[in-house]
Formats: sequence, C-alpha cells, structure tokens
Amino acid sequence: MRGALRGGAGEIPSAPGGSPGPLRAGAQILSDTQCVDFTAYLRRIVADTRRNWEPLIPEEVQAPIMKKGIVGVRFSILPDGQIGDMRLETRSGDIALDKAAWYAITSEGQFPPLPSAYHGPQLDLRFNFFYNQPVQ
Repeated sequence: MRGALRGGAGEIPSAPGGSPGPLRAGAQILSDTQCVDFTAYLRRIVADTRRNWEPLIPEEVQAPIMKKGIVGVRFSILPDGQIGDMRLETRSGDIALDKAAWYAITSEGQFPPLPSAYHGPQLDLRFNFFYNQPVQ
C-alpha cells in the first residue's frame, strides 16, 4: 500500500452510550458524540475518502523515492453531510502530499447526512494520512 489513512490518538465510542473502542474507522471524532454510534458512518466516509485519495497520491511516494510524510486534516461535517470548516493541522513538509490529503476530503463534495439520532450542530473530525510512515 502506498499510503495509509488512519485515525489519530484517542478512541471513538463503539456503541451508543457504551465503552470506547479502538480507532478502526480511520478518523478521530473530536465532537461530543451524544452516545450515538458512529461506527458505520465513519467506515463509509473513510472508505469514500480513501477512494478519492488513492489516485491523488504522488508517484514520488512509490519506489525508488519513497517520499514520507504525515498530514493531519481537521474538518467538520454538517447535519446534511456538507463539509464545513477545514484546516490543515499537520503538514508533511511536501505540498503535493498535503494537497492529496486535502483534496481526498474536498473532492467528495458532500458526505452522507449525519445519523438522525445525533443532534449536534456538526461533527468535528480529524483524519491523518500516512505516507510511508508506520501507522500507530
């Protein structure tokens, strides 16, 4: 695999009102989840983002160059699925890697609506994109 999309440090709730589980969805939830289970939702948006990201990964990430970097993008999803505020929290030091991660999210245009049981104004997330770096 040329790159890996994984979550940052922390945990996400795996069941409504339940105990936290490991970051399997590739995203870190930064909002209060209000005991809503976001597992299926996160799997979907991570899969959509990964699908967008793979064709954008620069060739230099492959052998023989094997360019390395980690990009962290923080963004929000509004109740209707629209992408709200976005910011690059962690830069890789290479603009091509940063852009690939950024456009992996923005090229989706709109994600599915948030689960109807969630009544927050938005869902704040952090996605980390790893290029030839060990995923922790």
